[in-house]
Amino acid sequence: MIKKTIFAVLGIIILLMYSCVGWTQEEDSLEVIAEGQYFTIYGYPGMDINGLLTKLNYNYFLQLDTLLDGQSQDLRSILARTADALYSEASDILGIHVYSFHGNLKFYPDQAALNDVFKSYFHEDFPQCAFYLHERATLYISVPDVTLGMLSHEIAHAIISHYFVIPPPARVQEILCGYIEYSLRKSTGTLP
Repeated sequence: MIKKTIFAVLGIIILLMYSCVGWTQEEDSLEVIAEGQYFTIYGYPGMDINGLLTKLNYNYFLQLDTLLDGQSQDLRSILARTADALYSEASDILGIHVYSFHGNLKFYPDQAALNDVFKSYFHEDFPQCAFYLHERATLYISVPDVTLGMLSHEIAHAIISHYFVIPPPARVQEILCGYIEYSLRKSTGTLP
């Protein structure tokens, strides 16, 4: 009798934990596809990693020495190194370095799936293609809509939010993140 009660209580606790943190079926369907210094990267089954890397202009971030030092050159490791390089570049532009940061980067198949995740947390629709959730140290991105500027913008939110004891107001963050986005687009030649 006591064992059944304990299992029932544990079941209720687990159910409450998932409902409190906004667990969704969409998040559950993601799998870890790469692990870098700053991010654990999640993707959906069948995600086109090569297409994603092309959208992120990954050649800009890869240094010749990393290509020649014998490191694995599979697409997943290139994605991890690209995300780490983008994090480092954004940190350098801001002049803010949080070397201990490690968060999640979650890629979704479209904006509708991203909207479902956002809605599970905040109970409202989300018409954008990316967001950062400080409490979970997680960036959420729609793959068809991703750009280098968008990803750098969201990474800047992660850096800013983890550097300051109290994260700056949203408007201040948006100005700084916009500056990162502009600077990277300018340096990579992707400004219109």
